[in-house]
Amino acid sequence: MDKKELTAILLSGGKSTRMGKDKKKLNYKGSFLIDTIVENLARYFNEIVIVSNEVDFFKDRYNSYDNNIIIREDIIKNIGPCAGLYTGLISSSNEDNFLMACDMPYFSCQYLEYLENKEYKKALVYDNGKYLEPFFALYKKELFENIKIYLNKGRRSINGFLNEISAYTVEYEEIKNIENINKVFRNLNYPQDWKNYLEENGKRFD
Repeated sequence: MDKKELTAILLSGGKSTRMGKDKKKLNYKGSFLIDTIVENLARYFNEIVIVSNEVDFFKDRYNSYDNNIIIREDIIKNIGPCAGLYTGLISSSNEDNFLMACDMPYFSCQYLEYLENKEYKKALVYDNGKYLEPFFALYKKELFENIKIYLNKGRRSINGFLNEISAYTVEYEEIKNIENINKVFRNLNYPQDWKNYLEENGKRFD
């Protein structure tokens, strides 16, 4: 099977109300969390679409990269990640797309390669036994048409959308031996999450 050509879609449009500060600007000794995530993505993806309502923040930010890094403002604003995915898919050059959020600092090439080798229609997501994980997942570009219809019906939940399209799923038993797989889907929602992340990686607050 040929290797999939993937675009990474990075959502950075949340209001960060639980964190109390802009998540993408979480800072440790001059390094923003968003920059660490883009650096990780740039090692693997030739094309990265960053969807944000603060496009000026990203202007010329990643000019030193050889990757095609595209900055897009949400086409449909203030209704959550489903709209961000919609904008990302429209902006993508590739059929297969990988979705990440700006508060997910753990990246696994091993799990991404596992996803790449799976055949799927529409979307491929992890089922954690309670709900479907919409991030660190694959989406077909053609889905933007389904998302537009979904949003026009007044629906907002990305999990609801995944259930509606009968997304293909990955089960824990398939991936339990992948290193750090239990961290991959972790979001940094609260200040304590950020502190825990720094401590896990050998960093301390000054």
